[in-house]
Amino acid sequence: MISVLQGYIIGITAIVSLIFCTRTDGAHSPDDKSQGSWSGLSDILEINQFDPTWQGEVQSGYRGDANTSQNNEGGQEKAKRKKIRLSTPEKQQSRKLRRQRFNDALNSDPVRKDIYKKKKAEWNRAYKARRRARITGSEKKAFKLLESQANRRYYMKRKEKYGGYSCPMMQRLNEIKKLHEEGKANEEDLKILHDYREGQKLARRKQRAAQKSGTHKG
Repeated sequence: MISVLQGYIIGITAIVSLIFCTRTDGAHSPDDKSQGSWSGLSDILEINQFDPTWQGEVQSGYRGDANTSQNNEGGQEKAKRKKIRLSTPEKQQSRKLRRQRFNDALNSDPVRKDIYKKKKAEWNRAYKARRRARITGSEKKAFKLLESQANRRYYMKRKEKYGGYSCPMMQRLNEIKKLHEEGKANEEDLKILHDYREGQKLARRKQRAAQKSGTHKG
């Protein structure tokens, strides 16, 4: 109702302004109509004769602006409701179960897990590169600070979870070393320890070779 009243007021204001809108470049004559230089009142009368609905279109335009504003507010409210729906305990539990099924399937297939880890690392590198390319110098410093803080929290959380070690593998290796020193390690434990040590030796050989060829970074 308020928007319709505003439309009528604006329409009346436009009519009054056109009535007092006259030419200042000379006197009016009967030939002005043929030359296209009419008075404001004549223009309005001619428009009414040609298209009586023009005033309604003007008012509908203002109502359309109000409807657009209402639609924008409705879209924001809809997005909030969607966010609330996604954050319900049922939705969180559903996402947790899907993630658990995905991890189980991934851990059961070493080849698939290795491919996934490589692709995920590529995605993360590409995302960080795009993010750094868009930010300014001060934003880059803040981003690096937040990144280092997040990495530190993640590292401390994992150490707390795995008894002071960075990952389950390091925790398991420490247990095997203790069992080996006590003479209680079985063949499977010794194989895990042997494979780990061989992998470390291979990594050190590759690092030395890279340093000699000048391709090592660090």
